[in-house]
Amino acid sequence: MRAGSLSGSSMSSVPLRKPGTRGNKADEAPHLTLKDMVRGAGTTARAVRFYEEQGLIRTVGRSPGGHRLFAVEELGKLRLILELRTCGFSIEEIREILEAKGRCGTVREAALVIQGLLARHVEELRRKIATIERLGREFCTSISLLDRCLHCTDPRGAGACTTCDLPRSPETPHSFCQIWAVLPPPKGGGPST
Repeated sequence: MRAGSLSGSSMSSVPLRKPGTRGNKADEAPHLTLKDMVRGAGTTARAVRFYEEQGLIRTVGRSPGGHRLFAVEELGKLRLILELRTCGFSIEEIREILEAKGRCGTVREAALVIQGLLARHVEELRRKIATIERLGREFCTSISLLDRCLHCTDPRGAGACTTCDLPRSPETPHSFCQIWAVLPPPKGGGPST
């Protein structure tokens, strides 16, 4: 099974213990255990418990053995939460998205509110994507540049970096200069010595 997937056949069929019942067959429905949630979302038990404590996912009860049980739909919600967190969304931003419909009086109002929320986040995601793509290109270039540093034979060792022509090249990414802690090339081709 690939990470992040959970087929119906691997789902636990754990009976839900409802208060005041003695475990009728009618009370039994397929529910996901904490272990199922962890495997299905490719995360940790600690993360699942954290998002439950935050009220972003909910249990439907406990097994006869006292273990948390989740409705099948909670796995999809957990996967979305994890994706949003990967994209840098805060817990409050995720809560706002997930709870927006429930706070609206009509379907039309909910559609307008959610449409506005998502549009705002699309712009933020586009900015993040642009930054990630730029850094990806810069880091690939930096990896190649560091190959030259690997083969540096200057007897001054790290002291040679301050006089090396590599950071002053217009093709050298600014991020490389910051990571390698050397002065970046002057803006606008200032005076050379």
